[in-house]
Amino acid sequence: SFCTICRGNWHPGAPCTHIDDRTVKGMRAELQALKDAKGAKGKQEEARMQFLQSNIDTLMSEKQIIANTKKCPNCRSAIEKDGGCNKM
Repeated sequence: SFCTICRGNWHPGAPCTHIDDRTVKGMRAELQALKDAKGAKGKQEEARMQFLQSNIDTLMSEKQIIANTKKCPNCRSAIEKDGGCNKM
C-alpha cells in the first residue's frame, strides 16, 4: 500500500516526511492540465481537482513544518521558536 498524498509507502498517523519537489510539481501540473482542459468538467474532474489541491496544500504545510520546527522535548509536538527569551 501507499500514501495517496505523497505517493510513498503507507505511514498511517505519521506525516509525509519524504516530500520531494517532483511530487508537488507533478500534482500542480496535473491540476493545471485539468483547469486548462476545454469543455464542461464532470463530477470526476471536479473531485480530482479538489483532491489534488487538498494534497498540494497538505504537502506544502508538512514541508513547512518539517523545515521550520523541532519536536518539543516533553510532548514531541512540532514547535517553532520565533524569537525572544524562551522563559515564561
